[in-house]
Amino acid sequence: MDSGQLFSANNKQWQRKQIEFNGFTLSYLEGGRSSEQTILFLHGWNVSTEPYHDCLNSLGEKYWVIAPDLPGFGRSPCSFSLSSYQTYANCTIQLIEKINLAKFHLVGHSFGGRIALALAAAIPDRVKSIVAIDSTGIPLISLNDIIQRRFAELPQQIAQLRWKPFTRILRSTLYNLIFRRQHLVEGAKIALKEDIRS
Repeated sequence: MDSGQLFSANNKQWQRKQIEFNGFTLSYLEGGRSSEQTILFLHGWNVSTEPYHDCLNSLGEKYWVIAPDLPGFGRSPCSFSLSSYQTYANCTIQLIEKINLAKFHLVGHSFGGRIALALAAAIPDRVKSIVAIDSTGIPLISLNDIIQRRFAELPQQIAQLRWKPFTRILRSTLYNLIFRRQHLVEGAKIALKEDIRS
């Protein structure tokens, strides 16, 4: 397990740690307030934990936080195909087992929200609560409608743009586009096609 200080905020030190598994590596941030309450935070598609530093700092005010770069994203290379949300959940379960995370709260954004739901279904005795933010996995509208809405929302989003988080998102997305393209495409297909309503 490799570790090193990544960033410091609000008098808290965040550590970047890494664990090697069979065919993939999971790199994760760990930090926040030393507490009996732990949050496992799962990021959205096309990025890594990097754009979430402000969010992690806020969660870290009250909780101990563990935030992995999902397999095939950011600093977590993966040598095999990740074909479903459950595949991502299974990789995350290996991390949970390795670091002996007995009970925790789950927070997942977008793609990570759906993985959080798969985790909660797979290991319900360990999950204290779950928060899924703008979760994928329940396609309520067509892809064409999604694209039209995104373009309609874009001017308002640009007007509210905060440059520091935006540059983190852009840097993380470009990194994945260049170095993790296979998993970026696979993740997009899963998010657009896999329906969990049943």
